[in-house]
Amino acid sequence: MIIAVVLVILLPIVWVLSEFQARLWLRLLLGGCTIFASYGVFYIVGELERLKYNSWYGLATQGLIHAEIEALDADQGALLAAELKRLQIEFDPTYENRADYDRLAAETAKRITAGIPNRSNTN
Repeated sequence: MIIAVVLVILLPIVWVLSEFQARLWLRLLLGGCTIFASYGVFYIVGELERLKYNSWYGLATQGLIHAEIEALDADQGALLAAELKRLQIEFDPTYENRADYDRLAAETAKRITAGIPNRSNTN
C-alpha cells in the first residue's frame, strides 16, 4: 500500500523532471506509467466507494427485512403494507443523494415493530 502511494506521488514528479532531458523514451515511459497509475487509483477509489454503499444499503435493509418478517409472522399484513407505502412515498432518491435511506428504513422498521401487539420494542 505504501509503495502504491509513493508511486502515485513520485511518478508525476519524476515525469515532470524527465521533461528537461533529451531522452524521449524515458519521458514517454514515465508519462504512460503516471497516467496508468492514476487510472489505478481511480479504480481502487471507485471500488471502495461501491463497497461502502453496498455495506450501507445492506445494513439499512437488514433491519427493515427483520421487522417485515416479524409483522408477517404476527399477521400484521395491513400494518406492514401501510408502513411500506409510507416508506415508498418518503423515499425519493436522485443521482445526487441517497435520500436518507438508512434513516427512513430504521424509522419504518421501528414503526412496524411498535405496531405489533404483545411485543417489547427492542429496535
